[in-house]
Amino acid sequence: MNEPSPSARTGAIASRTGLAARLRRGLADPGRAATTLALDLLVLKPLALFVWWFSQRANTLRFGQRSALLRRTRRALAAGRPVVFASNHVSWFDDPVIPMALYRTGQRAGLELLALASLVGVCWLLAARGLAPPAGVGIALAGAAGIAALGTRKLWWTLGALENLSDASVLRGKLALTRQRAPGPLLRALLRIADGLIPWFMHSGTVRTIFVDRRPGEQARRVRARAVTRAVEVAERPEPVWVFFEGGRTKVPGVIAPARRGIGSLLLRLRERGRDPLVIVVYHEGMERLIPPGGSRFLSSGHAVVVGWSELDVAAALAAAGGDDQTVADAVREEAIRLQARLRLEARQRHPEVRPA
Repeated sequence: MNEPSPSARTGAIASRTGLAARLRRGLADPGRAATTLALDLLVLKPLALFVWWFSQRANTLRFGQRSALLRRTRRALAAGRPVVFASNHVSWFDDPVIPMALYRTGQRAGLELLALASLVGVCWLLAARGLAPPAGVGIALAGAAGIAALGTRKLWWTLGALENLSDASVLRGKLALTRQRAPGPLLRALLRIADGLIPWFMHSGTVRTIFVDRRPGEQARRVRARAVTRAVEVAERPEPVWVFFEGGRTKVPGVIAPARRGIGSLLLRLRERGRDPLVIVVYHEGMERLIPPGGSRFLSSGHAVVVGWSELDVAAALAAAGGDDQTVADAVREEAIRLQARLRLEARQRHPEVRPA
């Protein structure tokens, strides 16, 4: 029988001790752990429910072979293999909608909140039978902490643009497009509060964002280099990393913009460290209609989103690259273009009377 590689053994141990590591980090920094629990329960679960309703009830989302992809990535992570998702990018809401659809985060959040409500009901019945109310409250709080800690949480890390998430500028821009008049005093005050809350929230343990500075200059270049290093460390744990390989939203729906070299640098660095990443290329269409850029409405309904995926042959891409990260990035984009063509062909076969956008 073949012996597992050292990297596979290390990854398997890491996957078994992930909960223990989280508990150790929580004991080392109880304030941050408490904040993470509160954000998971009070922010992430309601957000997950909203995303589920918005993307799969107010609109429709079809994720092709979702269960097969989930099994594929879970097996890779259990074996200690890095998992990197490389996706196109058309909307501010791509993350969290697409990953949450993959992991069914909204459905899990609903079940967990139902379990929490049931727990509170049980506590009430126990209290009615003579159990001291403080004990019942304690049980409910312990259950809430357990659901927040072990239930719905963000399982993936995302590379995000630093300049877009450092204050409420993006929200201000969207409001300026959707409102006919200037914000009143209350809205201006809320936006000032959001200027501080957004960067704090984005740097919390709940959001799991690795920031990339896309602006020109030496300082931004150093930030990008640190982002790649951080992404390599996260992928090696192993934890899933979600990369928008175009480096920003494409301006023309249906057109896949040139790939930035960051995704190539990440894959090359992983291979240089003796790791064999599972690279899943994701292509989706229709998200730009849910939150229309430059539109008069903030949210829109009645639209369809289609998501497909394929596995990149990393060895072939690296062999063709000759050690050049941009060539590896271009191979990711070419795989996305092939995936786009496949999805559109399947759509024409299902609905021959509908012409693609």
